[in-house]
Amino acid sequence: MRVGRPATIALAAALLAAGAAAQANRRGEPHAAYAFPAGAAAGTTVEVWVGGQFLRGADGVRITGGGVRAEVLGHYRALNNQQRQALRRYLRERLRRPDGGTVALPSRERDGVEIPPLPGVPDLAALDREGIQTLLRRYFDPRQQPNPQLGETVVLRLSVDPEARPGMRELRLLTPAGASNPLRFEIGTLLELREREPNDREPPAEALPSPAVLNGQITPGDIDRFRFRFRSGQRVVVAARARALIPYLADAVPGWFQAVVAVYGPDGSEIAYDDDFLFHPDPALVFVAPVDGDYLIEIRDAIWRGREDFVYRLEVGELPFLEGVFPLGVPAGARSVVRTFGWNLPSDWLVLDGSAGEPGGAAELAPLAGALAPGPAVVEIDPVPAETEVEAGDDAEARELVLPALIDGRIDRPGDLDRYAFRGRAGDRIVAEILARRLGSPLDSFLQLLGPDGRVIAGNDDFEDPAAGLLTHHADSRLAAELPRRGRYVLVVGDTQGQGGELFAYRLRVGPPRPGFELRATPSALNVPAGGSLPFTIHVLRRDGFDGEIELQLEDAPEGWLLAGGRVPAGVDRIRLTLTAPPRRDRRPVPLRIVGRARVRGREVTATVQPADDRMQAFLWRFLVPARELLACVAAAGGVRTPLRPAREEPWRLPLGGEAEVRVAGPVQALPPGLSLRLDGGPDGFELGPLAVARGGLAFTIRTDRAVVPAGLAGNLIVQVWGDPAAARAARRGGQERRRPGAGRNGGGERLLGYLPAIPFRVVKP
Repeated sequence: MRVGRPATIALAAALLAAGAAAQANRRGEPHAAYAFPAGAAAGTTVEVWVGGQFLRGADGVRITGGGVRAEVLGHYRALNNQQRQALRRYLRERLRRPDGGTVALPSRERDGVEIPPLPGVPDLAALDREGIQTLLRRYFDPRQQPNPQLGETVVLRLSVDPEARPGMRELRLLTPAGASNPLRFEIGTLLELREREPNDREPPAEALPSPAVLNGQITPGDIDRFRFRFRSGQRVVVAARARALIPYLADAVPGWFQAVVAVYGPDGSEIAYDDDFLFHPDPALVFVAPVDGDYLIEIRDAIWRGREDFVYRLEVGELPFLEGVFPLGVPAGARSVVRTFGWNLPSDWLVLDGSAGEPGGAAELAPLAGALAPGPAVVEIDPVPAETEVEAGDDAEARELVLPALIDGRIDRPGDLDRYAFRGRAGDRIVAEILARRLGSPLDSFLQLLGPDGRVIAGNDDFEDPAAGLLTHHADSRLAAELPRRGRYVLVVGDTQGQGGELFAYRLRVGPPRPGFELRATPSALNVPAGGSLPFTIHVLRRDGFDGEIELQLEDAPEGWLLAGGRVPAGVDRIRLTLTAPPRRDRRPVPLRIVGRARVRGREVTATVQPADDRMQAFLWRFLVPARELLACVAAAGGVRTPLRPAREEPWRLPLGGEAEVRVAGPVQALPPGLSLRLDGGPDGFELGPLAVARGGLAFTIRTDRAVVPAGLAGNLIVQVWGDPAAARAARRGGQERRRPGAGRNGGGERLLGYLPAIPFRVVKP
């Protein structure tokens, strides 16, 4: 059947409209770099600045946890060089006129440039001298270079309900291009104060009230100082949150804002200092005020860096502070008592309800204790009750275990060693694992397995767990061993640094391997063109030798959302797949739930995909930083296209060294000229043929290179669709349009129009 021009023109228009969204995506996803202030007290309304990039048109906010209402007050774009120069000249001219004489604002007609609206400056001409100096510091500090990733500002008004639950939340901006990455925003109960610059030399003479939370930003070389009045004998806590707010900075060493705090007494002498707390990068200290009087508290960066995203929250006062607990786990479904350690705590004990959380999950302790904490202080909720360690001495006194076993223990003093004995047979496989640092303990553990003859047959110091994306030093230990013969074996637990004390708690699991897996999805915001597809990544964290296939399914999603490429081949740890959006413009964010299923030792095991964001530390290292929601949004940019879907669920069989046709399904009648296909991100050795209309959708060929592609390779191919705008315009006009010089495949005239649904494949021998 011959297809007429109207169908071709309609498809061309749809593809090019979707291409606008794809091009916007290539320019950059909405990126939120920082929020200032990074918290608010329950029952208050605050103005919050969110800095970042690609935030134009932001008109909504999503905050987890409920109890917070948000309004977008405005978006402010970054100044270009011409605007910056005009603003500098204007502000300096204002300062040169001590009589306050009028200085004309730059105008496009007279000066060829005008200054756009600036955040926090409703009327530039009405600024006083202090306001002018504040702007000069903000925009023209010679120590600070303009950073496009921080250049845009969205101003919000947040109203927090009096009953809002305290704790850390996630805040995202909603824009026509979709949702931003999450930022951490804390709901507190203390008085919230903001720093007032300049305060790097001498703070105001009036002492600030306490307890309070100080919100500030550190610029290059900056020191923020605050004055408080304390009575003799007061036990004062000073605790900073900086890295806890923004865990990783890609373009700064060591990879976060490394805050340091110091306290100076009424006579000017330093009485307390801290640059980190235990293994937490954020500092925290306690001091007892020696006399009545004014005390200065200062915060700065350890190596004198600074910029807008060096944001902090500094809590000061006679506050409860939770250092740690024992034990580090409680049984699911039962009430348990844990011992608490810290400063100014109302009680040394805390009652936990193990039925309040998911078995295998964790309970956060600081809100329950009504205290601050240096990090995410948690206890594990386990379906199996644990035994509590009874202090053992040498090998002869090692505690006897019946496997599998779960032990709550502690390295009580420096140099302490805990020993556990069990009996095994030749060929038995044993896995022993310590959970300590991952549960907030400072223990830097090591494990040794001693054979029946007392010799070491296996050992481990640090075990890297990619699921612990907020840890840069993976200090927990894990070993796996096959027992060489029947006899009595001893596990030795200690601290690598020879340290110990009441905080050095651990959980020890020992027994046969427990094969399984965890799943992470990145990024945590999936912004998909209406009717289009978008690739994202599933990370498979395999455990104890599990290397089987995993089936991924989208569950309870609204109509029209579709997952393609949801089969993870055996042995694969990372796979890209696609999410297809419904063909409608509905910008409301949709929380997604993806579940993985696999057969492990003859039974079905399921795991829910946990959202995360792939973050870089200091130009080099990468971490999967957990997020609370996996959000999907329909990007408003571009038009609406009819969705394509996989033509089959089974992988396409691609002959080694040969060619096969693959298809995608959809109501396609014709294609505009100038389309081409490209692989996005490999693998190497695959060649894509031209796209053509086929029965029920589209078809193209895939050829494999025998010299590059191994037989048995399996996964998903992510295929981009590119188009030539000149050819599409000519098709709409029914004639030829002259292509500009240099345009086309080799000259940069093509545009990314979108993605096909993921193509699952397996390479087979012909």
